[in-house]
Formats: sequence, C-alpha cells, structure tokens
Amino acid sequence: MAQLAIGGLVLGKNPFIKSIQYGSISLSTAQTSNTATINSVNTANSVVVFTGCTSKPVLDDIRSYNVKMVLTDSTTVTGTRTATDSDANISAFMVLEFQGGVAKSIQLDSRTGDGVITISSINENKTMLFSQGSTSTSTDMDGILGYSYVLTNDTDITISFTDVDKPNLHTAFVAAVEFF
Repeated sequence: MAQLAIGGLVLGKNPFIKSIQYGSISLSTAQTSNTATINSVNTANSVVVFTGCTSKPVLDDIRSYNVKMVLTDSTTVTGTRTATDSDANISAFMVLEFQGGVAKSIQLDSRTGDGVITISSINENKTMLFSQGSTSTSTDMDGILGYSYVLTNDTDITISFTDVDKPNLHTAFVAAVEFF
C-alpha cells in the first residue's frame, strides 16, 4: 500500500492509492511512438497522467511537441505524437493506481477543437479530471499555449484551446475518475 506524504511528513498507509509510478518516454528524432515499462497495475483501477515534456520543436512544428499518453496494458505506457522532429522529445507521466472500491468509474475520452466531450453521468462532486496529453495536426506553433478542460455538469467536459485561429487542429485527451 502506498504511503501518503504531505510536505515530507509521512502520514501512514494510504487507503485510497495502491501505487504511484513516475516515468518518462523518450521519442528519438525518427519516432512518433515509444513505450515505457512500469510495475504491473490493475488497469480497471488505474489512470495515466501526462505531466509534461522537454522538447525544443524545430521549425515551430507543434506536432512533434504534443504527446498523448495511454496505459496500453498492465505494464506498458505508450507515448504518441503525430510527427517526427530533428529534436528528441522526453515526455513524463504518472500512473495512479487506486485501491479496489475507490474509483467508481474511469472514463477516457478526447476532443478535437473547442467544444464538449459527453461522458456517462457522474457525480460532479466526486470526480477528478486528468490530462492524458494532446496531439496536433498543425505544422506551426502560432498561438499555441495549451488547452483547458472543465467539468461543467454531470455529463459534460468543456475543452478550450488557446489557439483561437486553428483550434480544430488540436486534440485533447482527458480521463474522468469518479470516486465512491
């Protein structure tokens, strides 16, 4: 069982989180996809969270910078981007594995462009959203700073991109975790 630490103070065994694993995926200049191996998790109780990347996109090509993370199976995380680049990309992730009976549902979905992702009905007061990254088909970085996602009611996640000129070229991947 994982321990809960706040400000370096370990509070004891955590009844909610079974494991937390951090890792990274390196994408060479020629790769659009690669994997990382993690310790085995129960995929029904787990979610992968994109935590950032280091890359200097050459030629201002956002396709090589944005990466989506997927928990492919119980021991594999896959990172994918839509283009290669003359600079490598290292993308970081965290896998949260919840104890059985903690997560009521984990819903994974995506949205291209501004708008709404419709999910199965959840309790808004017991649901957290996690980014699983983003991808793009845009070949430039003009206006791209990121995107936001908000749980607006019990079935809707609203996605907004900062690229007001070309939002339909970008896709956000989101996980909605509802707790009991």
